[in-house]
Amino acid sequence: MTPPSVNTSRTLLAQLIHERRWTVQDFLREYTATARSINLKADEVGERQAKRWLAGTLKTHPYPSACLILETIFDQSVEVLFAPPARESPAHVPVRSVPQTGALAAYPGRERSHSGSSPDTAAPEGLSLMAADETARFFAHAQAADAGPEVVTLLYNEVRRIAHSYPADGGPALLPALSTTQRFAFRYLDGPTQPDQVRDLYFLTGVVCGLLAHASLDLGQIDAAMSQTRTALLCADRAGHAGLRVWLRNEQCSIARWAGWHHESLRFVQLASADAATARGSSALGRALREARAQAAIGNTEAAQTALTEATRVKALMQPDELDEIGGQVTLSTPDSLFVAADALSLLPDAIAAEEAAMSAVTAFTGTPVGAVKLGNFAGARIDLGLARARRGDVDGARDALRPVLDLPPHQRLYGIVANVQRVQAALSDARHHGSPIARDTAAEIEAFTQIRALPR
Repeated sequence: MTPPSVNTSRTLLAQLIHERRWTVQDFLREYTATARSINLKADEVGERQAKRWLAGTLKTHPYPSACLILETIFDQSVEVLFAPPARESPAHVPVRSVPQTGALAAYPGRERSHSGSSPDTAAPEGLSLMAADETARFFAHAQAADAGPEVVTLLYNEVRRIAHSYPADGGPALLPALSTTQRFAFRYLDGPTQPDQVRDLYFLTGVVCGLLAHASLDLGQIDAAMSQTRTALLCADRAGHAGLRVWLRNEQCSIARWAGWHHESLRFVQLASADAATARGSSALGRALREARAQAAIGNTEAAQTALTEATRVKALMQPDELDEIGGQVTLSTPDSLFVAADALSLLPDAIAAEEAAMSAVTAFTGTPVGAVKLGNFAGARIDLGLARARRGDVDGARDALRPVLDLPPHQRLYGIVANVQRVQAALSDARHHGSPIARDTAAEIEAFTQIRALPR
């Protein structure tokens, strides 16, 4: 009888490839095909890098996107794949693993089940809903765990990259990267690592969930967005980060606002008052400005003006915190703060003050590098300027203010922009503008704008 061959593979990954009789080129083709099948953009992997994976010479795991692709192919966690193989092959080694739910297949040790039809995970809506599902399951099972410094550094770099890409690319386009990064973070929070890294992991996971909440809101998915913020707040509590809690309450305030729940929006932002008293980052300024907007939305003019005064005081004391160091979507720039203040004033009776504030915000955005401009806030400042002019009877000025907004391509017509610009449509349809062809044509153009809204492919 022929003696059994000695297992010389240094990793389970190498052993599984050997058992499938794949060459390195076969493996790379499968890797590329799998990335395409789950609609995931990943860095190209060359033969040299693949051989390093098989040899087990890596000091850290690959990028989150690469980890997800490997787990999809082999139906094993990356921790197991890069560990030395057992003497016997695993009982379950599928010829080709089909992901259970596309780009958001369950992280190790969990089975996924869904009642009814599954959302299309290749589309942004499906990614958002599946990420919300992942969030809910993690929330139910969350427990303190640890991670090494390499993992935290890798996660920090990815979170920062996404946060800086968000203003230019938009949340829907970044859902694949956000979902992969969230899954990566959840896995390490849900398994044993090093205790001194837990706080940083929870902080970064909270940021990822907050960004996913914002991306879900960009799609108009209110429930999914709110689900993300709840788990993000759990992470913020575990991290003990007051500034992160304030930022997340600000997100909840915005979600409730676009749902039309203005009293609930005010409640959320007031829940952050105690944390805002100790936080010194830009999230504290954002909280004061959002309270002004929420008070204005419910018709409390005096309280709105008081909140705007408080925002001026908070701004004078502001110092960058960890969120501001990440930057991008998770910080509040000067143009952003001017927009939120103008948005609050747009809900108050003084149209002249509202126009002046909106013009200040528009001017500030004009001087901001294109990649750093948050699309929703830029459009919001233009919409506020158009609204103020329409309220004053200047329909020509309103049309001019709206032109950059109405010229946005369909994939940039985010939920908040579409909802906000309808305020100007209502103002231009007011009886005082009856008989004005410009008002009538601009209102019709706004209506057409809101009807043709597509999502990124």
